[in-house]
Amino acid sequence: YIARKGEWYGCISNGNEIVKPFEYKKIYRLNSGLVYVNANGKSGMYDKKGEIKIPFEYDAIYDTYYNKSKPENSKYIVVKDGKVGTIDIHNNVVIPIIYDGLSGWVEYGPEAHFAKKDGKYGFVSHEGKIIIPAEYDYVGMPEAGVVIARKNGKYGAISWENKVIMPFIYDKLIDDIPYFYFEEEHQEAKLVALQNNIWSYYDLQGKLIRKNVSTS
Repeated sequence: YIARKGEWYGCISNGNEIVKPFEYKKIYRLNSGLVYVNANGKSGMYDKKGEIKIPFEYDAIYDTYYNKSKPENSKYIVVKDGKVGTIDIHNNVVIPIIYDGLSGWVEYGPEAHFAKKDGKYGFVSHEGKIIIPAEYDYVGMPEAGVVIARKNGKYGAISWENKVIMPFIYDKLIDDIPYFYFEEEHQEAKLVALQNNIWSYYDLQGKLIRKNVSTS
């Protein structure tokens, strides 16, 4: 059990025996174990034998939302020297610790992390592969393999393979892609673009469907 004595935390057994001494500033629980914060403010983890499995070199350690299967496959989001990345349970770096931010769980989100680096945004896979490089001012939620993004003040659309579907020349760009279809309904999936005060419809391959669409 996690216990507190004065300003310090430790762990005790069912028989009130001290398992971990009261020398930690904080102890908190993850899906696959406890994180200990030492007197220097560094976070680490022990294995079931009490040996260090994640060294005390991180400013923080967090669960990834995909830590739901086998504990040996667990990965952690870590913060070190102000940068963020992920590691596995053997302290091997999975996503390089070079990012300013990585997303956690996002409802209806992709099987990847939103990533922020030097004020720009992209996506990186759970295995550390760069899917869309962090070079955009904004990236939206992927829908049907299409990502709306903004670059140099203009909007465009790219594929999940980072191929340009619509060039970055639009003042606004909206994905009108339904989440669900009902039996008697069929809503056309399209991209709605504004350029020079003219709204137009495009399909998901960037082909013009209809120009000068009324929005009233």
